[in-house]
Amino acid sequence: MTPDEVRMMDRKKCLVIINGLLPVMDDKFVPFGHPMFDQTADGAGTPYVHGLPDEGKSAEPPFVLLNSEALRYYEKQKEKGEPVYIDSLSYEEFKLLGQADMDKRFMDLDEQEQKDRYNEEHAGELEYQTPEEAFEEEMVTEKTMPEEQATQPEDSIQNRMFRMHFTKEQLNEVQRAMLVHVPKDVILSYFYPETSVAKMMEIRRQYEQVQ
Repeated sequence: MTPDEVRMMDRKKCLVIINGLLPVMDDKFVPFGHPMFDQTADGAGTPYVHGLPDEGKSAEPPFVLLNSEALRYYEKQKEKGEPVYIDSLSYEEFKLLGQADMDKRFMDLDEQEQKDRYNEEHAGELEYQTPEEAFEEEMVTEKTMPEEQATQPEDSIQNRMFRMHFTKEQLNEVQRAMLVHVPKDVILSYFYPETSVAKMMEIRRQYEQVQ
């Protein structure tokens, strides 16, 4: 909203602004007689401070429910190449899904989009090759080293897979990074068990946008 639009607001309305969240317009309410007024900062309570998200996590919710107007907006964002994933669920299906199920559902959507994009880019030269086969070729290439270095352990993606304990989701994410040609040194800079899947995905998407 512009300053003029704010000045022209109905006096019965107010804007609620919390750092890190989108502003909300709501009706004004006189709180002084409310039984929980003492818990507020104006009463005897402490001011609310919106905490910063943990490293690797977004301040925005992982998914939002869309009306038809919002759906059109996000469809346009997706057409522009933004990291937007749209899925349709019935109300009954949505009630049965927990947070872990929703995360897995969107990870599967992301994985499918990566495979589709890879197949489109390599349709001519790799008509009969799957992304999994391409990933295996990358791994075979990575294993090749000069004879003089054969006796020395190399810090490579494959060696870390054998030496360190990664979750299935982390291994899937590094495979997607290799499919979109994220540089090997970049992958090695964050490919550790303590790096969250969300952080890995964020780095990989930066290279997708450049492409």
